[in-house]
Amino acid sequence: MKISIIVPIYNKESYLDKSLTSISEQSYKDIEVLLIDDGSTDSSGKICKSFCEKDSRFKYIYKQNGGVSSARNAGLIEATGDFIGFVDPDDFINKEMYHTLINQADIDELDIVACGINIIDGDNVTKIVNSDNEYYNSCKALENLLRWSYDVSPYLWNKIFRKNVLDGIKFDEALSVGEDRLFIFETLLKIRRYKLINKCLYSYVRNADSLVGLSYNGKAAKSSINSDYKILSLCKEKYQSYVEMAQCSLGLNAYFQLCRIIKSSKYEKKEEYKYYKNICRQNKKNIRKYMDFCTYSKFLIVVYMPLVYKILKKI
Repeated sequence: MKISIIVPIYNKESYLDKSLTSISEQSYKDIEVLLIDDGSTDSSGKICKSFCEKDSRFKYIYKQNGGVSSARNAGLIEATGDFIGFVDPDDFINKEMYHTLINQADIDELDIVACGINIIDGDNVTKIVNSDNEYYNSCKALENLLRWSYDVSPYLWNKIFRKNVLDGIKFDEALSVGEDRLFIFETLLKIRRYKLINKCLYSYVRNADSLVGLSYNGKAAKSSINSDYKILSLCKEKYQSYVEMAQCSLGLNAYFQLCRIIKSSKYEKKEEYKYYKNICRQNKKNIRKYMDFCTYSKFLIVVYMPLVYKILKKI
């Protein structure tokens, strides 16, 4: 089975060679690599073309800048594989990643199969994997996504998707962060089986260019929250059984943003602080219903006792 790998690229010359080399060296050979240049102004295009000259499986597509969602949508239009994968151009992958994923998908007739993640932050490496090796149906997978479980993470790049379940689904081009979460939510509504493999095969590199980091970024936070609002709206319109879990997800997202804001000075004067605190309060009931006692306790401290949270973080 053929895998189409979509790489959205915008001014990533410093990381691109390592990323594309890790794709070209995959032990699974039946791949096409769609390099979507989203209007880069550095030497990213030149690097992409050099890989296309060396490897006929690589295809370079240039488009005017429209954002990461627009680039990925362009890739979906061009993809011809039986499965679709995504790699961000500042990350890199284990040479056995796609062989492992496609083999599992074939054996177990999976619509989505995921692997664990290595988070690279300078010299520090954190492994993110938490699997009991269960197969999830659509309902169970959606529940895990909306409870922010590692088993069904809101990331595109550690997964492959059977192409036919993506029919009719596009990335929301109004979102710069959280677009993957909304995309995965819509995809999980259509699947039969999902599984996370207990191996860390994708390496996510946290760098200065990352919109999603440990510190607060107002633009990224608002886009992420808007993604959860769109999921909630979709549930209210078509999927009533998931409304409460979607409200839980929205509350958790606001809680994560509060944690970042509180780390800054004079946080209580920030309009964003009041905005996210209000979202937390509105969705507190469903946080309590769907999350464990430890998470709910942390949630209460952050929302109602931010100074205590700040002191505890320092300790």
